[in-house]
Amino acid sequence: MISGFYLWWPRQWTVSVFKVIGIPTLRFKGKQREFNWHNAIGFWSAPWLFLIVLTGIIMIYPWANDLLYRATGNEPPARSAMAPPSPDAKGSRGDKKIARKTHSRSANFSAYFAAAEKQSPAWLSMNLRLPQGNRPNVMVVIEEPSSPNAYGRSLLTLDANTAEVIKWEPYEGYNLGRKLRIWVRALHTGEAGGVFGQIIAALAVLGAMVSVFTGFNLSFRRFFLK
Repeated sequence: MISGFYLWWPRQWTVSVFKVIGIPTLRFKGKQREFNWHNAIGFWSAPWLFLIVLTGIIMIYPWANDLLYRATGNEPPARSAMAPPSPDAKGSRGDKKIARKTHSRSANFSAYFAAAEKQSPAWLSMNLRLPQGNRPNVMVVIEEPSSPNAYGRSLLTLDANTAEVIKWEPYEGYNLGRKLRIWVRALHTGEAGGVFGQIIAALAVLGAMVSVFTGFNLSFRRFFLK
């Protein structure tokens, strides 16, 4: 994308030049049309694609994730605690098996719900995660009225046997690095801007596909259709 902007940047800025390389049109045909689409659609898609790629790098690579935290003056979290459960995640078969095994010695769902509701009376939605693997406690992911986006959730950890509160992590109490990390995911999916943001993200991805298609066509014309 950076090299594309360098190649795209005109030597002289005029209205006529910008119309050719900055505004997509159906007036042209053949090579001229592909050149116009490649430059114009790539120009408008690149800023949003850059944001998607940048946030994706932070989500995928540990060094980039840690850099985000350190840039805000916060220590990166341990790998196992890097990301809270997805707010729309559904229980797996493993959850059900563990639920059956621990039913006789654990508190019931009503007790978990009551403890979570007491902690956050104004809750909008709750996602209950039963103990599994190296997580022996119950985790409740709570959406509150103050949640800024689809991933801004407060976390409540409960004792699986007694439903007592072990740890309460409200979103407002997160450090800056953790809040930015949540925004990274929302920006990556376009959900930070609601439906409008998701439409822009989808159009940017479609723009990238058009740029790839027209780029291959231009290269083919240059090397094989001289």
